[in-house]
Parts: sequence; C-alpha cells; structure tokens
Amino acid sequence: VQSLRMVSVSFLGVAIAVSTPVDALQRALVSMRIPWTLAFLSSMALRLVPQIGKEWWTVRQARARRGRPLTARSPWGWLSKEVWLLRPVVARTLRRAHRMAWSLDARGFDPQVMPTSLRPLSFRKTDFAVLTLLLAISVTLVAAEALYFAYTSGLYYVGDLRPFYGFARQWL
Repeated sequence: VQSLRMVSVSFLGVAIAVSTPVDALQRALVSMRIPWTLAFLSSMALRLVPQIGKEWWTVRQARARRGRPLTARSPWGWLSKEVWLLRPVVARTLRRAHRMAWSLDARGFDPQVMPTSLRPLSFRKTDFAVLTLLLAISVTLVAAEALYFAYTSGLYYVGDLRPFYGFARQWL
C-alpha cells in the first residue's frame, strides 16, 4: 500500500510536469513564495524528466535490438548494465543543459530580475471549491487513520465507528 502511494504521487508529479506549461508552473511556485530562481530551475528540471525517460527507453531498446537482452543476466549484472546504459543519457542531458545555458544567455536571461507575466494568476471560485474538497478528504482520511491507530493502541474505541476502522484497516 505504501508503494502504491509513492507511485501514485510520482505519477501525479509527472502528469503535472507534462501537462502544465513552464510559465504557469513558475508563476504557481512564485505565488507560493518560492524564490524565482529556484522556481525557474525546478520547473525546467521537471519539464526534462519525461524527455530523459524517453531517451533512457530509446537506449534500452537500441541495446535489445543489437541482440544483448538485459534479462539473461544475474541481478548484479543486470544492475551494472542498467547503470552503464545511463551514460549516453547523461551525456545527452549535459549537452542539452549546455545548449539551454547558451540559449538563456543569448536571450539576456538575468536570474536577479523576475520576468513580468501577461496573465497573472487568479484564484477562481472553482479552484477554491476543489481545494476545499481535497482538504476535507485529506482531513477525513487523517482522522480515520488516527482513530484506527487509537483503536489498535487501545486508547479509544467507539462501536459505532467500526466501518471507519474497517476502511482504515483495509485501505489506509
């Protein structure tokens, strides 16, 4: 269950990185009072995660098509070959970072000056409603987990809350 939580949060982060434009992600991070330079770096890094994953998959496929499957090895041999496959991915990533640095320099990028935005962020009523709903669900789940912990510890038990205890035991 813990692994599923971690994987779901990871997939959610990748989905946000892929679906959100870079400027909107930067504006959202700045509105959360994160320094602009850190928001810029993190949004650029998040945008490159799917591209790096595609490159790694391409390198794996190229190796398999050359007739060198990784599955016919011991676990340590497989792990060492997987790390070995990261070398071309790291080389391409460094080249991409170098090109991006030259591109930013050529466009007059100044990390001390935050660029202006044509469309400032606005918090709409639907955003407020969605956040309120998510907060209510989160508080309910934390309360169910706390009640289940109190029940299993012998600190607090109410017979009418048995459905919550069962839900917490089964799903949380």
